[in-house]
Amino acid sequence: MPYLIKKLNYSFLRKKIFRREVEASFYSNRKFHLPVVSKIKEDKIEEYKKEFPFRFFNDINEYNTAKMLLGNFEQKSEVISFADKILENKIDLYGDEIDLGETICWNRDYVTGYEWENNLYWKFDPYKTSPGSDIKNAREIARFHQGISLGKAYLLTDDEKYTVKFKDLFNSFRLGNPFCAGVNWTDSAEAAIRLINVIYSLSFFIDSSLIDEIFINDFRDFALYHSVFIENNLDYSKHRGSGYLINLLGLAAGGVLFRDHYYGKKNLNFAFNNLEQEIRSQVTEDGISIEHSIPYHLLNLESFYLSKIILENLGNVFSEGYNKILEKMFYVQFQYLRSDNSVPQVGDSISSCILPFNTKYSEIDYSSPLAAGAMLFNKGEYKSMFPHGTSELLFLFGTDFLQSYSVIQIELPDRRSIGLNNGGQYFLKGKDLNVFVQGGESGKQGAGIRAHSDIFSFDLFYKESQFIIDPGTYSLFADPELHERLRSIRRHNSVYIDDLVIDLAHPKLLEWKSNNDEDILSMQHYAYIKIPDPVICRRTFHLNKESNSFKIKDELIGGTEHHANANIHFHPSVVLKKTDENQYSAVIDNKAIEIKLHSPSDYFNSSIREVEYSPRYGKAGKINKISIQLKDKFPSFFITEIILL
Repeated sequence: MPYLIKKLNYSFLRKKIFRREVEASFYSNRKFHLPVVSKIKEDKIEEYKKEFPFRFFNDINEYNTAKMLLGNFEQKSEVISFADKILENKIDLYGDEIDLGETICWNRDYVTGYEWENNLYWKFDPYKTSPGSDIKNAREIARFHQGISLGKAYLLTDDEKYTVKFKDLFNSFRLGNPFCAGVNWTDSAEAAIRLINVIYSLSFFIDSSLIDEIFINDFRDFALYHSVFIENNLDYSKHRGSGYLINLLGLAAGGVLFRDHYYGKKNLNFAFNNLEQEIRSQVTEDGISIEHSIPYHLLNLESFYLSKIILENLGNVFSEGYNKILEKMFYVQFQYLRSDNSVPQVGDSISSCILPFNTKYSEIDYSSPLAAGAMLFNKGEYKSMFPHGTSELLFLFGTDFLQSYSVIQIELPDRRSIGLNNGGQYFLKGKDLNVFVQGGESGKQGAGIRAHSDIFSFDLFYKESQFIIDPGTYSLFADPELHERLRSIRRHNSVYIDDLVIDLAHPKLLEWKSNNDEDILSMQHYAYIKIPDPVICRRTFHLNKESNSFKIKDELIGGTEHHANANIHFHPSVVLKKTDENQYSAVIDNKAIEIKLHSPSDYFNSSIREVEYSPRYGKAGKINKISIQLKDKFPSFFITEIILL
């Protein structure tokens, strides 16, 4: 694509022209001019259903096999119970059940009751709301994850009440959200997530007699509206991230629907070519998403592997380079997981995944992509977590996945310590111990908002329990001040100088050594070199695997007197007690660690304080932390000794 055309495609001018066309349609009450695609006539409906490219079964035998497999993968009663709540307009939002009432108001935040106006999205500020309201509360409902849950219940029961509800929800959204009007047309990534969920939801109901000519053509118009919206509102910037990847995934899925039409082919080519580019610019050589948010790594991984599956099913073949990086992304996701399938809460959190093929879409399963990783790259380590497969494999690959999956040899996971130097993330592992260290720059090579000021912060998981944690994110919109506080270096397991916040840290690796006896990781950063007396912060982690002890030495290099502060945040399940001067015990049930703090400084003290914490998106609470203070003429240092009992 010539540079001039490419620049024009993402310019403000294109969006302005698009908005003028939408306004002309909206205010004259005329239908927006979509790409001219032929309607599916009644006598062609069955042919269209049979050729629907997202169906996971071809005949009644495969349908019955899919029914049996889903019953093996998930509890039938749980699937049906969850879907039946949706029949009553009740959904699960961040772990809480929300009653949407008899008629869903798609522009309402059901947590606070705030309603956005149903006007063109550029005619109002969607982020200017009443205190406590969150735009994601409305967007989450409009992602149409409900369709997947209804579809699984339909597969297990053949009860058409789930088809009726699917159609009712679809028509309710379509009629209640005119094109580009309201809160659910304010973000192209959200539109893409909605599009792909509606497409895959339809794959469950595609053979139902209730899916008729009218519905199919309304569905195709729905897909065209969303595709047109996405391509004219791409989340494109110099430092692109997850939003743009989801855009490309949505265009790919929509393109497959219209694969025989010029418009579909155009979107397919655009998505394919840009995905090849983005995986190289948005992922480090060792497989880490440059946003440096572990939850957003899941979204980016999902975008890349779903795109691969969707486009390669149509005959496109991604390059060796794309596949190598994608394989490394799966490897990084595998490293993030602890034995309880949790991951460190590093960076901004997410409200849900893209396609919720797990039973409860509100519960984010960070392990679920690994089944696809095993399937795509013949990885026995990943298969060990899902020896018989998953629902996602069934719905993405069809019933034939069993043949390929069954020949993958299960391998025991390699639990050695890992250093990913290019992306700056480290996993120190000992007996019953897993420590994650964030040593990379703050997201998108220093320009991203998904990462936090968490340079050299760490997370400690011991004996199946989360002891030392990151305090989380809460919400981007409900309480922006709390969100900013939680992103600050003051709220991470790091050191900061003179109570100053930091931007770019420019970290440098000094040493990484790992063997059967010990792990040594030493780094320093330069976030404070611009203050009148420049300070270099050096942190060294030492895991002694024989004695099962873990030490952190913080060296503060400068020339005059400074204050240094540090924090260690503990999971809410931990009972934290001060046992002596600068000594603490942390206990969960019958598991315990001891923390001892040492420094030659005359002014060095510590205490327990209660602070804010967010266990997941949209949830807030309180936890305890050890707050450490040092005042000294630099250079100085202090040591944190953690004894694993």
